[in-house]
Amino acid sequence: MTVRSPGMCSCCEGLKAQTPQEIYNRPGLSSIRYRSGTYSHFKASLIAGLSDASLLSDRQLQVMTGLKTREDDDFTIALLDAWATVCDVLTFYQERIANECYLRTAAEQESIHLLARLIDYRPSPGIAASVPLAFFMETAEGAPRSAAIDCKTRVQSIPGPGQVPIIFETVEKIQARGEHNELLPRLTQKHPLTFGRNTFYFQGVSTGLRQGDGLLVKPENEPPYFCLVANVAVLAQEHKTMVKVQPPLRVKAETNGSGEENANRGPSPDENKTKTNEVKPEEMRPKGGMLLAAISAKSGNGNTNTVTDTNANQLNMIKAIDLLPVGVTAFRIRCNIFGHNAPDFDSLPKSLTVGTWGPVEDPLDVFQKGPYFDSKDHWIGKDSTLGNYPSKEEDSRSNPIFLDSEYPIADGGMIVLKDKDNCMLFRATEPVNSTKSQFTLTARITSININLFNDYFFMAAEDLVQDFLKNFTVRGTTVFSGGESLALSDLPYSNSVSTDGIELDRYVGDLYKGQTVIVCGQATENGVQKGYRCEKVTISSFQPQDQSEGFTRIFFKEGLKNKYSAQSVKIYGNVAAATAGESKSEILGSGDSSQSFQRFHLLNFPLTYLSAQNSQGAASTLDVYVDDVKWQETATLFDCGPADRVYTVQMQPDQKTAIMFGDGRNGARLPTGQDNVRAVYRKGLGSSGNVDADKITLLLSMPLGLKSVRNPQAASGGSDGEDLESSRLNMPLGISAMNRLVSLNDYEDFSRAFAGIGKAMATWTWNGRVRGIFVTVAGPLGEAIEDDGPVYVNLQKEMQRQGDPFVPVQLVSYRKVLFRIAAQVSIKSGYDADLVISEIRSTVLSGFSFRSRSFGQPVFLSEVLGLIRSVPGVDGVDVSRLYRVQGSGSGGRNQVLAASSPLPGEEAAKAVGAELLIIDPSQPFDSLGVMS
Repeated sequence: MTVRSPGMCSCCEGLKAQTPQEIYNRPGLSSIRYRSGTYSHFKASLIAGLSDASLLSDRQLQVMTGLKTREDDDFTIALLDAWATVCDVLTFYQERIANECYLRTAAEQESIHLLARLIDYRPSPGIAASVPLAFFMETAEGAPRSAAIDCKTRVQSIPGPGQVPIIFETVEKIQARGEHNELLPRLTQKHPLTFGRNTFYFQGVSTGLRQGDGLLVKPENEPPYFCLVANVAVLAQEHKTMVKVQPPLRVKAETNGSGEENANRGPSPDENKTKTNEVKPEEMRPKGGMLLAAISAKSGNGNTNTVTDTNANQLNMIKAIDLLPVGVTAFRIRCNIFGHNAPDFDSLPKSLTVGTWGPVEDPLDVFQKGPYFDSKDHWIGKDSTLGNYPSKEEDSRSNPIFLDSEYPIADGGMIVLKDKDNCMLFRATEPVNSTKSQFTLTARITSININLFNDYFFMAAEDLVQDFLKNFTVRGTTVFSGGESLALSDLPYSNSVSTDGIELDRYVGDLYKGQTVIVCGQATENGVQKGYRCEKVTISSFQPQDQSEGFTRIFFKEGLKNKYSAQSVKIYGNVAAATAGESKSEILGSGDSSQSFQRFHLLNFPLTYLSAQNSQGAASTLDVYVDDVKWQETATLFDCGPADRVYTVQMQPDQKTAIMFGDGRNGARLPTGQDNVRAVYRKGLGSSGNVDADKITLLLSMPLGLKSVRNPQAASGGSDGEDLESSRLNMPLGISAMNRLVSLNDYEDFSRAFAGIGKAMATWTWNGRVRGIFVTVAGPLGEAIEDDGPVYVNLQKEMQRQGDPFVPVQLVSYRKVLFRIAAQVSIKSGYDADLVISEIRSTVLSGFSFRSRSFGQPVFLSEVLGLIRSVPGVDGVDVSRLYRVQGSGSGGRNQVLAASSPLPGEEAAKAVGAELLIIDPSQPFDSLGVMS
């Protein structure tokens, strides 16, 4: 017997069995080893068994002694080789099957689906994109004023390069109206004419106004006032004229009595008060009126009348001759009174005012009277007024005045007399042109008769005119006539657009509470433009605003998220919600009551799922009818009774849909019939439906009167079904919360497993008196979650429903932050530099992509260096720049780039969504070169 020394080699031991191999796997592997051996191991073990006495009987040993070779060309050895191959194949598939039995190591979608059924988890099927559509009606004469846009109205997107057209269908019914096609905010306001205004703007650049021209201004429901032009400026670019005026003359009350007499008038004694049924209500007075109201001396007794019947004789009032129009009247004629420039009587030579002695044929001198002998009392003095104008009585008209020259005065036209601060409006009648010689003056003049502009209430109008004319001196009075109305220019109106509502540029009817509209325009912040934005809002109320101009103001339920420049704002009123997917109807087959769990497959796929308020976040659009009776979809048949008309829907890995009915115990069996099972559903979903704005412009359904359609906002919310990695991550989340949200992890896990959500982070905030939940979310492909989109709304409602109702939940979209790199690399000899550079770009894009990063995760310089260094062919790397595209440290070489996230206990009103720091996909490297 030979004894082996421990130090001896094993050269003489011969062959021995190498199977089964020891199987050991450390935790956390993405794939496991489960093979007891490979081909070489099995072949070595089989050959070793040929000479292993412990495996063979004596007879077998005798037989095997005849086998003197181990060459592969021997039949026996070849047979062992074949069986080694068989064992190798069997253990290979055994290992694959073992891997498919674990969630972390499964590589087939079918395995994931089967594992999911064990825990009643259904992988997210994906959801269809949603978008608000703006419809436009025909507005031509004779076109229908409105049209009903029903559910399932079909529209289609115009595809770009490499894209396919996507069909959308409306999911709500609206009544579209032509006047709601495109609403605009009010940009201008009527020119205010309030008293005291010193600047006016008129349309055009050729108003013909000059300094000193008179303007009569009549505001609405207010007395008129008069002013003189002080300055005229032409605004050529705005095509308007700016006119500044002197301080206007306000309406005032004048009396013919002395100031002291008028001031001392006290209350009327009771004996002077009488009863009357004559009523002159303020509201029945014409809008126009005299610039000057007067109380004649004849009414100086202060007698008053007491109204006994407020409804009597209102129609017996004397109406105004005419109403003064609201606006501005420019007087083109400005003149004086004849005699205003007459010399003072005392300054005339005696020969004119008294006379002279002159020789005649008679030797005695004879006294000759001057032409103005005894005319001093009929001369224009400094106190001469139009009421006591000399030679006035020679005119047959009641109240004539004489102008200093000939003027084209219109019969019945307005005329304004102004003497210092005394100003009054009259009506000129009976204009006459003649030659007048008086006061040493001779000229062709125009004389007119003066009447009250509005002489209601006054029975003795002529006497009143005489009283009024006594207030105007001949030398100081200026006459304005030739009135011409000027078109006022509208002024900018800056209060039409606010966050809570918009004032429209006209009166808009048929609006209703709850109506959805889309507001688009240039968003601004602190005077800086943020770009063109559109947002969907709901009308909470509306009201006519400023009925005189016919404007409507609409108020929004939630308010606008952005501030907009009013000039750029457009409001689309015919808005209907739509989702991607095309309606289909098909016969599934015939029911057979002898079959249990009868199954059918939909011909079209994928089945459209829409975002919904349930634990999965999605609901199918499938409706199944059996003998024209609608059956109900259920998640499982387990709890269903034998009479329950239910079915389950199973999404298969190839996106086809299977429908399964009950067996008579768990759910009713299908009744026997010929083609009595039919389905109505929609097909199509996924991220391909997230088309850009203004891409949906093709109408496939054409209700009468409908002209076009467009999507001012991009479609959003569309997501593809769960892929292998997503299912691997989300499957444990589906059972972690068990539809009861208690902890922060529950809220975070529930959000991540919700259809349409790719990442989530939950933290707690302080809401003044209680804690709240603050959840940051992102879409599956890194898209932002719009706060007015169905995914956002349904997720927030479902979290509130499944969580504590007294714990406030705040949901926000994440903030995407980009960073860039500049680097130089050293390439190992023998490697293609271009291929290595390309691989570096791919590795960096993948390693710092949305899928690879987490909320609040920083980027370290060492991490970047290690990732680039891991690329085959890279010998060395030098990073010269690592910086955020926005924020501090831009352009530098930072050791770490931080990404912020909400702090626990942060005030809820100040909390913002977490940042996700990823490489800039459009330009990951500022520069990437090879070291020389």
